[in-house]
Amino acid sequence: MRFSALLGCLASVVLASQSVYASPVWKVSDGNETVYLGGTIHVLAEDDYPLPAAFQRAYAEAETVFFETDIDAQSKPEFAQQLVALTTYPQGQGIDSRLSPVVLQSLYDYLQSRGASLEALKRFRPGMLAMVMTNIELEFQGMSGEGVDQFYTDIAMRDQKPRGQLETPEEQIRFIAAMGNGNENDFIEYALKDMYQMREDMLAIKRAWRVGDRQGLQDVALIPFREGSPDVFDTLIVERNNNWLPQIEQMFSSAEDELVLVGVLHLVGREGLLQQLEKKGYSVEQMH
Repeated sequence: MRFSALLGCLASVVLASQSVYASPVWKVSDGNETVYLGGTIHVLAEDDYPLPAAFQRAYAEAETVFFETDIDAQSKPEFAQQLVALTTYPQGQGIDSRLSPVVLQSLYDYLQSRGASLEALKRFRPGMLAMVMTNIELEFQGMSGEGVDQFYTDIAMRDQKPRGQLETPEEQIRFIAAMGNGNENDFIEYALKDMYQMREDMLAIKRAWRVGDRQGLQDVALIPFREGSPDVFDTLIVERNNNWLPQIEQMFSSAEDELVLVGVLHLVGREGLLQQLEKKGYSVEQMH
């Protein structure tokens, strides 16, 4: 906390200390060309702003900004229609018939405690239901707000800076639709455990994210995810990283610099983009 009586004598110390803070942005180069990789969190609270300054420096250096997908397209009615079509069970079916009595009761109790209705949500397939529950919990905890991706989508649109995407919105829908199918009971049971500890987990993740603590992010989020739900981890992290890596490498053949913004858990760990690029001989430097 800063106190007004101390601002005068501490200003120079504060400014100097800010310059040495690490960040969740990395400069990757092959000796000639540069690609900036920024680790994002898709949902942030108001007090998470301003973002680490390295984001803006990388954005200013880059001629093109790449996101996981076309965020603007996700607000269009066609996207919503396709999402609902692929992530809901046929009429007359629901997830309630695919859960054990114990898990079903736990789900009912959780939703009721958050002012939501199982009846209204039961037609969602497990992946979509887990996403809806996450949004409900973040809203309940007062942690639901614009994330890094939306923030820089808006800025790039304002600046008319070219934007790219690593996967289509349709591909993202397919990932969501596939999660937990055939394993609904274990998937929802795992998701419910996440909901009740989400506030603590999110705070720990954001602390590690803000300073680009690669090991910290593994310890608080990546390793528990990998061990707790390996099939979903492979679908959401490993498969997508492997799809994105060749696209990122292709960027080094361009004379322009690019900024690639992806969820921070895609960057860290043995499956992460940073370690894979390091193994391929690229120079990876954390920005401050």
